[in-house]
Amino acid sequence: APPGYSLVWRDDFDGNDINRDNWSRGLVYDVDPTQHVIWNPADGGPGLLSTLYDGYNLDKNTYVNNGILELRNMVEDPPIQGSWPTGTFHYSSGYANSLHKVFFNGSKRGKGNFVELRANFPSGNVGKVWTAIWMVPESEKWPPEIDIWEYFGLFFNPAWGVDQMQWRVRYGPVGNTTAAKKKLFNFQETWEPGWHTYGWLWTREKMVWYIDRVEVGSLVNGVDVPWWRWPDEDMAFVLQQGLMESIDANDSTMSTDFPNVLGIDWMTLYEKQ
Repeated sequence: APPGYSLVWRDDFDGNDINRDNWSRGLVYDVDPTQHVIWNPADGGPGLLSTLYDGYNLDKNTYVNNGILELRNMVEDPPIQGSWPTGTFHYSSGYANSLHKVFFNGSKRGKGNFVELRANFPSGNVGKVWTAIWMVPESEKWPPEIDIWEYFGLFFNPAWGVDQMQWRVRYGPVGNTTAAKKKLFNFQETWEPGWHTYGWLWTREKMVWYIDRVEVGSLVNGVDVPWWRWPDEDMAFVLQQGLMESIDANDSTMSTDFPNVLGIDWMTLYEKQ
């Protein structure tokens, strides 16, 4: 961690299941399911954030395996009959969230936070894959949204032709939001598939991203994001192994291997003292 930062939270995923003090499965707060990560009120629900997605959220797809948290996408045959939202789903996905359990505000004056984790993002044929480690407001309002690490197989359109890792800060009024973003194209080609250490610094002045402790990009308050839109509130984690509805996994130009998994070995949170 940067000088002056001390460890305030860690999860090594070393039990038989997720630590319920840290995580709830899916998109709801498991102590009170009426509290939840904000989904699209028109077409979303606890099973699906919005119709941009194509995998129905099932608890079985979020589990601990030999000290690794795994979130999984699967083919479902026969398909799932979703209850909220309703519909027929040929895939299922895995999510976890830390709403009302683990949250922080890196923009506190004189403070700052640094997140680091060891993770294995999906590799191989990943056309339909939409993996993300992101943050939502503890207030259950939206925006802002911070996409710390967001991995797309083909970013909604096969014409892109390459996978990419993005980091984004989404801000603005509901219905007219803007995203300040940076992208790493050809992610599998640039960063060898497998386990890497991913870091992210959030302060009042900037956000900085690292892979294997090498800086790979940043966003600056007042430059990339207007200073009055810079996130300045408690935010909680969302861990997502999702799928893009617009990508056809059966098309050879968009092929996707199933099951596909996001693995996380450990996560840490540091705070400036």
